[in-house]
Amino acid sequence: MSRSTVHPRRAVSPRVPSRAPAVVVGATRGLALVVTLALAACGGGFSEEQAADADGEDRTLRFVVPTGNAIREQSADIILQNLEAVGFTVEQSNFDFPTVQSMAREGEFDLLLMGFTFNVDPDMSALYSSSGAFNYMGYDNPRVDELLAQGKAEPDPAAREEIYHELQAIWQEDMPIMTTYSDYATSVVSNELTEGGAAPFWPGTLADLPQWQLGGAS
Repeated sequence: MSRSTVHPRRAVSPRVPSRAPAVVVGATRGLALVVTLALAACGGGFSEEQAADADGEDRTLRFVVPTGNAIREQSADIILQNLEAVGFTVEQSNFDFPTVQSMAREGEFDLLLMGFTFNVDPDMSALYSSSGAFNYMGYDNPRVDELLAQGKAEPDPAAREEIYHELQAIWQEDMPIMTTYSDYATSVVSNELTEGGAAPFWPGTLADLPQWQLGGAS
């Protein structure tokens, strides 16, 4: 499965999709972007007089999109059109994925559309931790770092659930990324397969490959 984002993530559980495209908020203008999206949601926008900051800085939003995924590129076009429809100036740039990753690490964006891959464990330190490898938005919340560490160390599933419920509430309030959509991966399995095969959650499906059996095989 894939997920894209323009809403805060609302679910962290074993049922989260394995992949999730997301709109990442640039660290330098994150608050302005949140205001932008809030205005867009209620039909607002910037007037011509508000199109620049008081010091004359251009308010054009830099929207960076990786190429190679047709659905994701189409969703980027929709996001662009929706923002422009309510009065925002958006400059969309499409680049190959290595270039996008480099720009993400350098913070050269205001909006970044990217897919993320998750597994069945709800830990998302790589994305939301202040030192996370994919924390391209520069998100830094000490309480989040504390809870993420607790979640990884806690052996009791019920206690972990409470930790991640609190994390979800914080992320919805802070909105460092905004999920937009999920799509589904399709697995095709031969009718001759009598044991094993694709699991409902794809990552880890091949872990028991030596135990798979085909009908009539010896």
